[in-house]
Amino acid sequence: MKLVLHKKLDKVSFWDRNVKWYKLWREHNRYHEPIKGFLCNLVWKGESILDIGAGDGILTDFMAKMGFYVTALEPSRRMRESLSENVEGEIDRIQIDPRRFEDLSSYEIGKYDLVIACNSLHLTDQGIKGSLFKIFDSKVKNILLVTENSFPLKSESLLNHSYRLESSYYYICESSFVYHTAKELFQHLRFRREQGESFMQIKKFLKNVSFTDGHYWIRDIARVAIFFFRRVR
Repeated sequence: MKLVLHKKLDKVSFWDRNVKWYKLWREHNRYHEPIKGFLCNLVWKGESILDIGAGDGILTDFMAKMGFYVTALEPSRRMRESLSENVEGEIDRIQIDPRRFEDLSSYEIGKYDLVIACNSLHLTDQGIKGSLFKIFDSKVKNILLVTENSFPLKSESLLNHSYRLESSYYYICESSFVYHTAKELFQHLRFRREQGESFMQIKKFLKNVSFTDGHYWIRDIARVAIFFFRRVR
C-alpha cells in the first residue's frame, strides 16, 4: 500500500493513527497472497524468522502457522495491539518486539535464520538501500525482501556483500481502498490531508472513486517485487 508521508512526520505515530485505514485496505485486498505462496515454495533451513515492520501480523501469523518461531518487529503500539489480536492462536511461536529497526544491532539480526522485510525498509532512517546493507552486514543466512520501490539490485556494492540473489518474483495486484459509507471515505481523505498530502494528490485519489455492491471504492493497483537473497560465503 503506497502512502505519501510528510517528511517531518513521525513515522511511528503515523502508523498508530493509520491502523484503521490499513485494516480496511488489507481486508479488501489479496495483496499478501503471492507472498505467502512464495514463502511456501521457499527452500531454506532454519526455524527462526525476524519480520521487520510486521504491521498487524498478516505474515507473522502465516509463518507461525507454518511452524516457525517469529519475532515481529513493530514499533507502532496500535499495530502491535492488532497483531496480538490477529495471532492469538499462535502466540506461543511469536515474540513481539516494540523496537525500531534502527535500534537493532547487526549481531541481533544475524542470530535469525531468515529476515523478512515487507514494504518496511524504505520507511527506515537509512532507506531501503542502507537498511539492506545493514542486514547484509549481519551475515544472516537468508533474506526475503518485498518492495514496491526500485533500487540498484545489481550494483557492485550489493555484489560485494557475499550474497546471491537466489530467486525473484514480480506481480501486479489490486491495492484498492473500500469504504462502507461516504462518511468513512471522507474521514480517510481528511486523514490523508492532515498527513501532508497536497490538494492535487487528494484530487488524483478521488478520480478513481466508484460505487459497487454497496461500497465506495478507490481503485488502485500495486506492482510488487519479491527478492530472496542467500549468503554464499
